[in-house]
Amino acid sequence: MSAGLICPPAVEWVQRPPNTSLRRHCLVGPAGPMRLEEAGGCVLGLGFDCTGLEPEADRDGWLPRLFGGRGPVPVFLQGTPFQMRVWQALAVLPCGQTTHYGALAAAIGQPAAARAVGQAVGANPVAWLVPCHRVVAA
Repeated sequence: MSAGLICPPAVEWVQRPPNTSLRRHCLVGPAGPMRLEEAGGCVLGLGFDCTGLEPEADRDGWLPRLFGGRGPVPVFLQGTPFQMRVWQALAVLPCGQTTHYGALAAAIGQPAAARAVGQAVGANPVAWLVPCHRVVAA
């Protein structure tokens, strides 16, 4: 990791949804307010729109886990098999690097699916953890 670069932590893919109820938080991180949806210590959604939620203290210690490099963060995502392949490829994109839709399509073995890759990137429910912001147009 380069000096001054803030990178997302590794993602630990959870295969079954947590059996606890969903909780929504609005936490203030390094990039401003962010909406965290979690259940049982597992992230189900992460975005930068806290509409309808008031900022709150980070009582559960999510900010150091998300921004402090403290080990993998468990994530449960639901999507089509194609979306899951795209999101998994995004999650291993090295910190500080960008890619484009065509290269990502080729990386998952579907070189003609750049447009579908773009749609999957846009449907990513855990911005920052699965770094969709690093995919640019060719």
